[in-house]
Amino acid sequence: MKPKTNIELVRTYLVRHGKITGAKAFSSLGVYRLSDVILKLRNQGLSIECEMKFNKATGKYYGEYSYQKLA
Repeated sequence: MKPKTNIELVRTYLVRHGKITGAKAFSSLGVYRLSDVILKLRNQGLSIECEMKFNKATGKYYGEYSYQKLA
């Protein structure tokens, strides 16, 4: 069986869970450059939105990507 690509891993995760962050992609899927994968998925026609969140503990912003199923 052929191993899944990063694109397939992230697409499957988004369809099942609806949202993903860079930290979650790295810890759960081993995907380091999530923004690159998101760009490729958007180019394939997936509707993916990004919402900027603020982490009070670290004082840094991060992006949370969400999959929007088209009706």
